[in-house]
Amino acid sequence: MMTGWVAQSELPPVLESIRQRMGEGGSVVGVLLALLGVGLIFVIAYALTRGQARLRRREWKDDPRALFQDLMSALRLDRDQQSRLRSLASSERLIHPSVILISEKVFDEAVSHAKANDSDAAVLQRIRSALFPGSPSSPSRTR
Repeated sequence: MMTGWVAQSELPPVLESIRQRMGEGGSVVGVLLALLGVGLIFVIAYALTRGQARLRRREWKDDPRALFQDLMSALRLDRDQQSRLRSLASSERLIHPSVILISEKVFDEAVSHAKANDSDAAVLQRIRSALFPGSPSSPSRTR
């Protein structure tokens, strides 16, 4: 007797037992086990991808530019302000660009070295006020 395209005598013992259980009304259990197996595969794949992403994030955190980006995001600077700060840091060739967010002196020196037009000067002054709220205006801008 043929069942599908495989002869009954050719089935391995495991498949034969599954076929017998399905014939005995165990189909609901079989379907649940199959779904459980598929779900387990997805959980394992998810766990592996999360682990890889965590490793990539850890490598990313060791990068000074990543710290700079994280600090600018934490300070809630808009994209234009972030772009201007990145260009200031790169024009100063800072190895650790985050220092421009921490030190008033470094920030003021970077601004004084930058050739800024009037709109840039206004934006840079707003950034300075946001970064160093309790300090007086930059000496280079008040002269």
